[in-house]
Amino acid sequence: MIDPNNVLIQCPNGHELQAIKTELDKPLVCPICEVTFTPKPAPVERSVTTPPTEFMDGVGSAELGAMSEPLGYPPYTSWLLGLWTVVHLLVAVAVVYGILVPSAGRAAPAAAPASGTGFTPVAMVACLASCAVVIVIIAAPVLQLMWIYRIHKDARRAGHYDGISPGLALGLSFIPIVNYPWTAWTMKKLAVFSASGDRQHSPVTRMAVTGANLLLILGLIVLVSSAVNISVGMVTYIKTLQEMTGSDPQQIMIAYQERLEEILPRAWQIATQLFALISFVAYFWTVRKLETSLYSFLGVSSR
Repeated sequence: MIDPNNVLIQCPNGHELQAIKTELDKPLVCPICEVTFTPKPAPVERSVTTPPTEFMDGVGSAELGAMSEPLGYPPYTSWLLGLWTVVHLLVAVAVVYGILVPSAGRAAPAAAPASGTGFTPVAMVACLASCAVVIVIIAAPVLQLMWIYRIHKDARRAGHYDGISPGLALGLSFIPIVNYPWTAWTMKKLAVFSASGDRQHSPVTRMAVTGANLLLILGLIVLVSSAVNISVGMVTYIKTLQEMTGSDPQQIMIAYQERLEEILPRAWQIATQLFALISFVAYFWTVRKLETSLYSFLGVSSR
């Protein structure tokens, strides 16, 4: 589906593209084969409400109605990546704090104020900061789910993508830990889809496929390491409860943290955090490359 301000044109190699009407007299670069050309004076323009005929077969009436929506890049990708950046920085700070501050110091109770309500400017700032952190931690996964559904929906309605459905891509993304390799797998499928035909030689398409493959490997490693951390943590906590039955809950938590740090040394915690940051950089890069590859394949001009 094309924007009403655009027209459909073809590059010298026959790739169908969208171009702004006011730029038809200027040299353009085909995002698929990267050839530079000047459009013909009278390109063929399709009706805004009529989907391309090559995508008509097997498309239901509900999907035909959705084709009337303008096709374009998701408008919230920058917010998605920005919020995830903030989340990873917050986690890194928390890990560093947990490593540098002794367990007993973290668990020590704070002294109650001698008088007054205890509501100070510092307390107010801390409360506002906590609320902001909660909002960021909630907003980032929500935007992630919206993005996954959007790119699969656009690929299906505009490119007749018959791989993973938008609903399945979204549904399995709700499963904790498993969502890491699953999201990478869905991105790989879309990257391969956008590399159809001679587009497999396009640099951005090759980078999208490579990034998705790397992200899938990293996701599987995250899945295994997270399973190890959770298993060790649960076993350690259960043993601590059994040995300290009837003790103060605070003392149980102190003993649990000390034992956990003996089993999972600080070097492991630091390595895990560094790996998480590397995985996020790969995710950030792959998201951008996949969007460019997919939406150029669907006929959307550059951002």
